[in-house]
Amino acid sequence: MKKVSIRQTILNAIDDTDDNIARHMNMLIKWAKYCEKAVGSKNGYRIKSSLHTVTDGEIMSPDDCYKVLGVIPGDYTDQLNLRYMNLDTINVHIENVSDDLDFEWVWGDLSTTKLPSMLWEEIGDRITIVDQYEDTDVTLVYQFIEVGEDGYWLINETHVDAITKYLIYKYAKKFMFKNFKASKLTRQSDLFMLKMYKDDYSHAIRNARALDGEESPMNTIDR
Repeated sequence: MKKVSIRQTILNAIDDTDDNIARHMNMLIKWAKYCEKAVGSKNGYRIKSSLHTVTDGEIMSPDDCYKVLGVIPGDYTDQLNLRYMNLDTINVHIENVSDDLDFEWVWGDLSTTKLPSMLWEEIGDRITIVDQYEDTDVTLVYQFIEVGEDGYWLINETHVDAITKYLIYKYAKKFMFKNFKASKLTRQSDLFMLKMYKDDYSHAIRNARALDGEESPMNTIDR
C-alpha cells in the first residue's frame, strides 16, 4: 500500500481551513499521531528496542516510536528476542552461564525486571519515569512505524482523509470553545457545525479501515 508523510494531513488541514492553524504544528502532529493510532493497521507494527538514559525523569521517544510496550532497566538491546516476545515473560539469552551445561545458550526471564506500567507513562513524545531511575540506562521496547527522511511518520495513503478531518474537528473544538460560551446567538449553529466535523471524521475513519481491509467497531475516538 502506498505510504505518504503524516505531514501531508497537516498541509491538507491548513488548505481546508486558514493559515492560523499552521501556528500550532506541535499540537497538530500530536493529534495526527493519535488519530493514526486509532485508525490502526491491518498488518500491525513490528517490535524493536533502543537504549536511553533517564534524564530529568524522562526519556524522549524515538522518531519511529508508534507505541511503547515496556521499559527495562539496563542494556538488553542486543539480547531481547523481539520476534517472539511475550511482554508478560520477557526472555533474554545468556552465554556460558555454567561450564557444566552442554549447550551454549539458556533463557533467562526478565518479566520481574521490567518496570511496572505504574512507574512510567508515555506522554506525547516523552516517557516519564519515577525518580529512582534518574541517570539510569533503560531499554525501551516499542512498536515502530516507518519514518521519512524528515523524521515524520509514513502512513497509509488511505488514512490521510480521516486524519485531516480529525485535525479540523479538534482545531475547531479547541479554538471555538470560547464562542460556544460567549455567544448565545451563534452557539447552536456552532455546535451543529462541530457535530458535522465529528461525523465527518468518524465516517472517514471507518472508511479508512474498510479500505485497509480491517473494519473496526470503534466509530469515534473523541477525547
